[in-house]
Amino acid sequence: EKTECRSGSLSGGQKRRLCIGIALIGGSRFVILDEPTAGVDVNSRKSIWKLLMKHKNERTILLSTHHMDEADMLSDRIAILSEGKLSALGSSVFLKNRFGRHTTLTCIKQDRRVNYAKAIDEISTLYEKLPVTLADESEEELTFHLPIGSDSQVLEEFFRLFDERLSTWNLSEYGISAPTLQDIFVSLAPQSDLKLTKVDDEGCLGKVLSCLKGGKTSVAASEQTELVTAKTDGSDTPDVCETETPLKQGPRKSRHARALLTARAHYTRRSLLIIFFEMIAPILLLLFCELYAKYVNKIDQRGPRMKTQPPMFLMPSLYGNDSNHYLSLWDQSEDGVGAQLAETLLDFPGMGTRCIPDAPHNDTRYPCMEEVKDRGTLSMTSLLRDRQNETKYSINQTCGATPDFYWDCTQLDYPMYELAYVHTNTSDYFYDLSFRNLSQFRLITQFALPAGLQANKTYAFTGGLSLGHFNPWARSDKKNEKRKNGWRTLRDVLSSQSGIIRLNFSSLPTPNTTLPEFAKGITMDSFMDKVIGAMETKEAVKLWFNNKRWASLPIYTNVLTNALLRLAHLRKNESLESFNQGIVGVNHPMNSTLEDSFDQSAIQKVTLFRVVLLVLVFSVIPAGYAVFLVEERVSHSFHLQLVSGLSRKMYWAMSYLFDMSLYLLCVIIIIVIYVMMGVKDFTYTPPLLGSFLLLWMLYGLVDVILVYILQRNFNIAALAFVMISIGTFFVGIVTTMTVMMLEQLMKTDSTLVTTHKICYYAFLIIPQYNLGMAISRGAVAYQAVAFGESYFRQINRPDLAGTVPMPSILQRDLMGIHITALLIEGLIGLAILVFLEHGSLGFLRRLERKKTDEMLERPETTIIREDVDVSAETVRVASIETSSDEYGLVVKDLAKAFSNNLTVRGVSFAVERGECFGLLGLNGAGKTTTFGMMTGKLDIGHGEVRILGERVSSRSSDGFRNLGYCPQFDALNMKLTTKENVEFYARIRGIDEKSMKGIVHTLLRSLHLFPYADILTSALSGGNRRKLSVAVALVSQPPVIMLDEPSAGMDPGSQQFLWSVIGKMRRAGRAV
Repeated sequence: EKTECRSGSLSGGQKRRLCIGIALIGGSRFVILDEPTAGVDVNSRKSIWKLLMKHKNERTILLSTHHMDEADMLSDRIAILSEGKLSALGSSVFLKNRFGRHTTLTCIKQDRRVNYAKAIDEISTLYEKLPVTLADESEEELTFHLPIGSDSQVLEEFFRLFDERLSTWNLSEYGISAPTLQDIFVSLAPQSDLKLTKVDDEGCLGKVLSCLKGGKTSVAASEQTELVTAKTDGSDTPDVCETETPLKQGPRKSRHARALLTARAHYTRRSLLIIFFEMIAPILLLLFCELYAKYVNKIDQRGPRMKTQPPMFLMPSLYGNDSNHYLSLWDQSEDGVGAQLAETLLDFPGMGTRCIPDAPHNDTRYPCMEEVKDRGTLSMTSLLRDRQNETKYSINQTCGATPDFYWDCTQLDYPMYELAYVHTNTSDYFYDLSFRNLSQFRLITQFALPAGLQANKTYAFTGGLSLGHFNPWARSDKKNEKRKNGWRTLRDVLSSQSGIIRLNFSSLPTPNTTLPEFAKGITMDSFMDKVIGAMETKEAVKLWFNNKRWASLPIYTNVLTNALLRLAHLRKNESLESFNQGIVGVNHPMNSTLEDSFDQSAIQKVTLFRVVLLVLVFSVIPAGYAVFLVEERVSHSFHLQLVSGLSRKMYWAMSYLFDMSLYLLCVIIIIVIYVMMGVKDFTYTPPLLGSFLLLWMLYGLVDVILVYILQRNFNIAALAFVMISIGTFFVGIVTTMTVMMLEQLMKTDSTLVTTHKICYYAFLIIPQYNLGMAISRGAVAYQAVAFGESYFRQINRPDLAGTVPMPSILQRDLMGIHITALLIEGLIGLAILVFLEHGSLGFLRRLERKKTDEMLERPETTIIREDVDVSAETVRVASIETSSDEYGLVVKDLAKAFSNNLTVRGVSFAVERGECFGLLGLNGAGKTTTFGMMTGKLDIGHGEVRILGERVSSRSSDGFRNLGYCPQFDALNMKLTTKENVEFYARIRGIDEKSMKGIVHTLLRSLHLFPYADILTSALSGGNRRKLSVAVALVSQPPVIMLDEPSAGMDPGSQQFLWSVIGKMRRAGRAV
């Protein structure tokens, strides 16, 4: 029926069977089974035995187990290991015959009140030919050992005498058993011979410190020797297993605080790897980044500066070498202005002033090309050739605007290969577009793409010139001469009529007088003749520019101006080769405004860098605190501490105090780093430094609580650390960057103002966002002051630099709103943590009890007859008075439901003092649920549990002070030593420091744990860990002890030892 179920939903026994099936699948011939029935109930174990017996034919199976009956049943041959060596090998029968030492005689007592010392002596000397020794005595039984090799006639005579006197010894019946495999194992692998190698998990630093202190890294001493020779200050302290009086427990709060802080300090000291990733690595990252910013990237700590933009020379080289241009000549006459201008462009020195000697912009970036390899095919001869009839003005255009308003023309749609070009010494390319439709060419080629025949060439045209255009409105030479004559007539009339209107022209220059200096050789008449003749040009020149290249218009204007200058030089019949004059066009860009300079320098280079860095650091440091909490919760150590008497408030208060101490240490180190490195963004003034200290401490107070809440969702400590650190960092950075980007974008887009306002206030619920924004606001406040001081120094007014006021960092618009948000978040987080720790609300618990009651009242579908003894026990429990302390433990009508399944159904039993009560059941029978309700781990659905008359609940209960609890799994701190673990729980129990040392020492000695007192718990074997769990349960000598599978995972020797300890506790009057 479990075929389609997920393996995670199977019970423990079903999982073990599934693992065995995986091992057997495929006809594997050699199978290794490592404790296949560990943690499995009796029925499941027998099912597994049947499965192995069925499939062991034609297979070799290697099986390891702690269950000797399992080895006896399944194994053909058995090997016993001790201290890594093979002690014995053979079949079960062979081992029993070879190593069996005695036969066991067990006698049942009739009356517990009778002293059986005389009976023991008589039985031991009953028959002189058969030596009998007492092995064990309990309240119900006497156990004797008989020699295994005794003769049958001797045994016959002994038991004849034994039967005759059985009633006189007040013995009711007896039984005989042969040596068991468990007896053989104990004799061959005694507990006292075990050795332990200490596992040093403190790293290299721990090893160095251990060597300096003379510490040892291994223990190989015999337990028996240690127990005999060990001495203690409390040597007169009785065996805690046999003491009937519980230890007196004093005031607990101070001892609880010391226990928690001491244990946490030991854990931290021995977790160097965790400390490295939690504290050292983030701080080192911050230090290295600040060193890089200061000494490598050289971020100016004096604040932002206004930058004066350098002059920009307007020439085609501004857009790089090999710029593309086009030239169109419409006047083919050789003496035309267009042809002459084209000659100045194509021949040396070419376009603009790049190849003019001693030009102010000459540098190695854009040098003049002395030799051009690919000159091209365009020349003045080909340019002046009459090609008007050969050239097609417009091409057949097949591209254009699409119905969806998209322009699909590219340069591949124009026959570029038909165009002649020339590569000039200024690295510019000129393409001949004479007699072609320039408007069509510009539309088609507006997108630069590789041309088909010139694969690696792109035609991104900056612009061009169109020369030789005839001006139809230009006046003829005859009309210009008529204008000149008109000027002369006007001049003569004014001169002859000056006397009439009384004008004196004596001071005016004569028509033949030249102007001084500025225009030597130019007379008034020649000047007027030139002006009148040039008022309307016969040939026009068109400049084409690419408006996507904003400087192209002034560039081509400068190119034409230089071409006209060289044209005047040519008309003097002088060669251009020696021409070394030109007109340089210069653009002086506007300097950055105060706002632009501030935004670019402070926000982008400094603030953003440190926001990301600090949010990362302060996300990682608190996330590391989750590791300890997850380990304590998953190992059930936290629950065991609560059962031992620790309050939840004290646990979280001490955890918070310790974690905040570490966090404060990190904050102080970070501040010291910033002070030593002179990072004035945080240390400019004491109020600024104090504001950031307040911010970081408030964030720590909130984030530590947030970590406490989030860690409840994880069961793997390392995963909790990684996910919490990465998650909080990601959330903080995304929200902070979103708001900062919106602040920049909304300066140019007013529609984003509402979006920014919504995000700004909505993200206030996130602590990491408040941290990032508060750091940004504080840094910007300093940058504003630093910018003002820098500005005054740049304008030579350093006396005013100190007058720039520093704004109040804690005002609402800067850090104030974020600090307030952090305070509110801290209170909310604390309330959530308290709610989660105190479980569901009262009305929810009442609903659960009501639902459980309803399920109990439902009639059973199948009638099961209740056992008579069970009914009698139920009646006995019902008759016990509520406040009676006669019974150690009373469980009355206990029930628990999960969903619609009633897991525990009205369980009732009572355990008297001095009684060992066994709670048995198959897997899934409800044992764990029952233990959970008895120890307060689970809410009680119905009924009640009382310990010495005091009621127990899932909340803090006074009944727990009388309870010692050993959970199913070792709820121990693996970073503490054996002795430190016992001392920790002794303090939790409220035992005073003066008595604790002797009690702990005696308890370790009684449980054979003294040789391992200074060994880390993580280095102990499974059996010794179970002993340590028992020691924790016994540390205060409680009258009631709960042991949940105390011998699970123990070898037979350890099991027998634990059984003897339980027997001592029972004889001491404790309810077990």
